[in-house]
Amino acid sequence: MGECAIREHAENGCEPGHDIGGLVRHVPEVDPARYVDEQARGAYEDALVRWPLLARLMKLEGR
Repeated sequence: MGECAIREHAENGCEPGHDIGGLVRHVPEVDPARYVDEQARGAYEDALVRWPLLARLMKLEGR
């Protein structure tokens, strides 16, 4: 990822395009509490399909 690692972006001034925190700094009207991380949701849904037994044991649900 180079100089602009996602964890470090706030310290070094770099802002990845998908960073809600960076967007809020430029557009204060955006409420980060209402932001939905589609990548995380997609990974969760994929995990439910990939490991269905584990999902049932953990009582996890999809949409």
